[in-house]
Amino acid sequence: MTNLLEMPLFAGILFLVIGIIFKFFPPKKRNILYGYKTNSSMKSQEHWNFAQQFSAVKMIQSGVILIVIGCVEMLFNLTDLQQTIFGFVFFGLGIFFIIFTTEKAIKNKFSSHQ
Repeated sequence: MTNLLEMPLFAGILFLVIGIIFKFFPPKKRNILYGYKTNSSMKSQEHWNFAQQFSAVKMIQSGVILIVIGCVEMLFNLTDLQQTIFGFVFFGLGIFFIIFTTEKAIKNKFSSHQ
């Protein structure tokens, strides 16, 4: 069976690369193809621009954390089931971290504009 402990490591690398790309080359206009797309980020161009920059930073942070977790997990002798559980849990937590912090930041930044 594939070593799923590597899942957080590879997800972390993916998050890090995508975060860096979005940080330096963010989607300029609201679109349906790519970028951080939620109802709150699509409300206006100002919301969109803020969400792209903020989520890119959070994606980079999440990527670094997942890489560290993936490397640390490799030090332990876990069963296949434990590897699967840890892999999916940490991947899910990384996604949750990006979405939760970005949505909270959008709400905080634009709540006075409503």
